[in-house]
Amino acid sequence: MRKRLVWMLAASLVSTLALAGDTPKPAADVVAAASKIAKKEGKNVMVLFHASWCGWCKRLDAFMTRADMKPLFEASYTIVHLDVLEQPDKKNLENPGGADMLKQLGGENQGIPYFAVVDPSGKVLITSKMPSDKQPAGANIGCPATAEEIGWFDTILAKTAPKMSKAQREKIRAALEEQAKGF
Repeated sequence: MRKRLVWMLAASLVSTLALAGDTPKPAADVVAAASKIAKKEGKNVMVLFHASWCGWCKRLDAFMTRADMKPLFEASYTIVHLDVLEQPDKKNLENPGGADMLKQLGGENQGIPYFAVVDPSGKVLITSKMPSDKQPAGANIGCPATAEEIGWFDTILAKTAPKMSKAQREKIRAALEEQAKGF
């Protein structure tokens, strides 16, 4: 009986520790850590806001982590994901302060995925929200799928990816256009 009690307590402790380890880090801490790395490596920080239920978020992540795309992005960006806008039963997945940071970076009421590129000091360089001369004001491109969205994504890369060549941007553009045919 005593041995069984010890095993039950040990199992409970392991479960508790495992759950504690799964608590998302505060958004500000995640971005601060990425900024340190970005500064050291001469990169910018790409902050991607997403949620577990978001299909477009998963498509964007899958695209950016493809074997042929990942090195292109990682050469110029320290990429971080912040979980926001979860369903009530999954609120525990959200990064504390993520919703506030989403608002601060212009993503309130923009839908997700939403992203912003900031320099290592935290200055916002550009976001996934297109300016009014490109599309209706405030239109978030999310996972780029239309010609206008892909064009804005290319503009983002041209302005914020210091180590990305025009040929590499063209490769990304072509891959996005090909991917969009499947949507």
